[in-house]
Amino acid sequence: MSLHAPTLLANAAERVKRPSVSFEFFPPKSEALEGTLWESIRKLEPLAPTFVSVTYGAGGSTRDRTHRTVARIVSDTTLKPAAHLTCVAASKTEHEVEHLKALNGVHADGANKGLARIVSDTTLKPAAHLTCVAASKAEVDGVLRDYWRAGVRRIVALRGDPPGGVGMPYLQHPNGYASAIELVETAARVGNFDISVAVHPEKHPSSPTFEHDVENFKRKLGAGATRGISQFFFDENVFLRFRDRLARAGVYAPILPGIMPVTNVKGLKKMTDACGATLPRWMIQLFEGLDDDPETRRLVTAVTTAQLCARLSAEGIKDFHFYTLNRADLALAICRILGVRAKEAAQ
Repeated sequence: MSLHAPTLLANAAERVKRPSVSFEFFPPKSEALEGTLWESIRKLEPLAPTFVSVTYGAGGSTRDRTHRTVARIVSDTTLKPAAHLTCVAASKTEHEVEHLKALNGVHADGANKGLARIVSDTTLKPAAHLTCVAASKAEVDGVLRDYWRAGVRRIVALRGDPPGGVGMPYLQHPNGYASAIELVETAARVGNFDISVAVHPEKHPSSPTFEHDVENFKRKLGAGATRGISQFFFDENVFLRFRDRLARAGVYAPILPGIMPVTNVKGLKKMTDACGATLPRWMIQLFEGLDDDPETRRLVTAVTTAQLCARLSAEGIKDFHFYTLNRADLALAICRILGVRAKEAAQ
C-alpha cells in the first residue's frame, strides 16, 4: 500500500473501530525511576489497555522488584497486569515465598496487598511473572497453583535469557522445565490461563531457520498458548512478511506487533545486535548528529513510530503491544493517532 504519511496518519486516526493496546514496563532500579514509572502508568491507565506486563531482567535478576511492581499495579490501579513466566533463574527467594503467601491471605494484611485483590476489589485479569531455572518442576507447579487460587489468569510464558544475557548457553535445572513450550503445557494443565508467548519476526538468535521458529510457535499454540507477542521491529514489512509466513504454514493465531519508541539509537544498537532485530540504515541516519539534542530525538521518534503503526493499521493490524521503556508520552501520542483515547473522553 503506497499511501503518503499524512493520509496514513489521518486514516489511522479516523478508523471507526478502536484498536486494542497493551503496555510493557520494567521494574525501576531507584526511587527516582520508580516515580517516573508510576507517572507513566497513571497517564496510560485511562486508555484502558487490554493488559500491562512487567518484565524480568536477564536471569530473573529483577524478580523481587517485578513482583512489587505488579502487586502495586493490582492494588493501586484498574489495569490488567500480565506477568512473565520464564525458564530462567526460577528458584523461589524468601521474598517470593512471602509474596505468594500474601496472595493467598496467609499474612494478616495480605488480602489487601497481593494479586488476590484483583478478584475481590477490581475487574483486573492479572498474570504471574515467574522464572524456573534453578527451580524444580514441582516448585513451578506450586507457584502456578498459588497464582491461580489468587485469581491470576494471565501469563506471558518465555524461556527467558540466561544470566549472562542473549548468546550465552542456556542451562536447564536438572529437574526443571527446558523450554517455553513446557511452561505453556504446565500453565494450561494447572489452570485455564490466558497465555501469551514470544515470536520473532526476524528469527530468534538461537533458531537455525525461520521454519524452525514457525514450528516452535505452532507447538506453543498446541500446548495452550493464545497469542504471540513479537520482538520489536522498525520496518512494517518485517512484521507483515512474518504474518504471511505464518499464514502459509496454516497459523492464524493473533500476533501482537511489539512497538518500541526508542530515542537512543546508540543504546538500541546493542539491543538489536543481541536479539537479532534489524536497525535500518535510514533510522540511523535520521538520528545522526542528535546526540546532544534529546528533544529533537523524541520528535523524530514520535513521527517514525507513528508512521510505522499507521502502516500496520492500514494493513489490518488491530492490536498493538508497546514496549514503553517506562515513558508514557510517546506511547500516549501514538495511541491517540491510532484512535485510542481515554475511555471518558471517547464517550
